[in-house]
Amino acid sequence: MKRSQYLALLAILTLVAGAIFFVRSNRSPVAIDLLAKVATARKQSPVTAPDQWQILDETMGGETKKAVYVTPPVRLTFEKVLIPDDGWLRLSFGIREGAWEQCTDGVLFNVIVSDGRKADVLVEQLLDPLHNPNDRRWIPINLDLSPYAGQEVDIIFNTRAGAGKSVDTRYDWALLGQPEIYLAR
Repeated sequence: MKRSQYLALLAILTLVAGAIFFVRSNRSPVAIDLLAKVATARKQSPVTAPDQWQILDETMGGETKKAVYVTPPVRLTFEKVLIPDDGWLRLSFGIREGAWEQCTDGVLFNVIVSDGRKADVLVEQLLDPLHNPNDRRWIPINLDLSPYAGQEVDIIFNTRAGAGKSVDTRYDWALLGQPEIYLAR
């Protein structure tokens, strides 16, 4: 190879490396993938079913996410999670498409953070796709965890049927899409 060819190759490699660095530096890095920790999370439910806790790929509105599929009422607790500085919790709530036109009364989702002394409800969200067509999609949730930076806390996801309207869990096919803690920049 001639010297000019080496210089051209070096310039191309430099551009590619710069582009990769630029793309990676503009994404929020995932500090803790909670989906990968579902197997070791504490699972509580008064109902026992063989398919009570599944991880699956779910598509809603053309958007596919890896999700935890549960049938309420359930509590999923990730214990002793060390919250990093600038940590945010990102996930999506959803109800499987097959339930949207069925006799579901909706699902109430909430996220709680507990330090062992007190528990803070960070979000509470009712999804009712039968009566609210806007709930027929992934509902993105981003929660600031900076008040817990440097602490080990429990992160708790609860689901229950229809916000107390009834205890009807038919077609309450709840999804927790891609739960993760990421670092804000």
